Formats: sequence, structure tokens, C-alpha cells
Amino acid sequence: MANNAFSQDDSTKHTLTIYSNFDSSIVKIDTNIIGYTPLINYKLPQGEYEINIMKSSNYKDWDEEIKSVKINLTADTLLTVNFRYYYFIDTDPDNAQVLNNNIFLGLTPLRYLSETSLTGKLLFKKDGFFNQELSIVNNQYDYFAKLRKTNGEANISEVMKDRQTQFKSPRNLPMISLFSAAVLGTGFAAYRTKTVANNYYDEYVRTQDVTLLDKSNKEDVYFYVSIGLMQAALAGLIYYLFIK
Repeated sequence: MANNAFSQDDSTKHTLTIYSNFDSSIVKIDTNIIGYTPLINYKLPQGEYEINIMKSSNYKDWDEEIKSVKINLTADTLLTVNFRYYYFIDTDPDNAQVLNNNIFLGLTPLRYLSETSLTGKLLFKKDGFFNQELSIVNNQYDYFAKLRKTNGEANISEVMKDRQTQFKSPRNLPMISLFSAAVLGTGFAAYRTKTVANNYYDEYVRTQDVTLLDKSNKEDVYFYVSIGLMQAALAGLIYYLFIK
């Protein structure tokens, strides 16, 4: 049975360092959050532990993943945890083929799981539409392509990277500016409220003061409201940029 990190003899302590391929992953011993990756030189009494590392999910339930590692801490220890990579790839219209380096990944909308990160470019193909390519960017896991009808023209690939954006009709700049500001504002609010909630929760774990837990739950409510408003603002921004 794993020891409780907060009830052991402190006479012999060692350091625990944990890295993961996704920074800010939550590190727990039992139900106690002890930090986030990269966790550097965290001191623990000698003994057996079950370490749980939870990947930050970007607010997608299907993207969550937990790694459990049992260790017998008898010396300074370094752990490296690698999570799988989850990609969400979509097009308008859907049911387009998605290829990466000439390998067929599936049809849109596509949730793609990979043991390694994708590199190179994504190629989209659909009958009656121009082929289109998107460059894969490090630490970006959502991709969207709006396909253009061929109308009988030759089907050639449109490389989107470093391409100057040219719209055929004028954009509604006041509305675009308004929704852009709303996305930034609600995004910052979501980040701030989640940070405050985590701080209150960490203090609650340390002190067992129930009022801190109430404050943490209240900030979590503000966080989810901010996320909802940010998604609505983002939808408005996409509408005025690409649809209207």
C-alpha cells in the first residue's frame, strides 16, 4: 500500500522531479495535489508512493488522460511521463479525407489519437472541392479548413501557410474588433478565475479550511461561465470573419 506523503517520518527525505510532454499536468499523491509539471525537486519522506499525473485537457473531456506510477522513493528520483496526442480536425463541408505525409488519417470531423505528435502538413481532399493544405504547428491540436468548390476548375492544392488572406467581400471590421476583444477578455477572465480557484483549493488542502473550498468552487463557477462566454464570442468572430 502506498504511504501518505503527509503523515510519514520526515527524518529521511528525497527529491522527486517529474517532467511530461504536456506542461501544467496535475500531479497528485492520493487525493492531494502537490504541483504541476514540470515538478522540480519536490521533497518527500522515503517510502512507497502512487503518483497520479493528469494531463491538462483543454476543457475537452475526451482529451483527459491519467498516468499512475508506483515508486519506492529511496533516492532522488526523476520521472518522465508521456501522454498521447489528441487532435481534432474538421472541415466545411465535412466528410473530407485527411492525410498527413501521404498517410490517410480519416474523414472529417476527425478525432485522431497518436502516440507521437504530427509533423509536416495536413492535406484535405473532397470530390468537387480544391485540395487544401494546412501546416502543422507545434502545440496546436485543433485544425479547421474551409474548402472551396472547384466549379469545373483544375483541382490544385492551396497551401495556406504564409498566404496573404484576401476576402472577396468587405469584412465588418467593427463587429470583428468587438468579438476579438470579447474573446481576449473572456479568455483572460477564464485564466484568472481558474488560477484563483486552484490557489484556494491548494490552501484548502493545506489548512482544511472549508471556507477556502467554498471560494474555490465559486471561482470554478466563474471559470465555466467565462469559458461559455468565450466560446460564444469566438463563434461570433468566426461568423463575421468567414461566413457573413
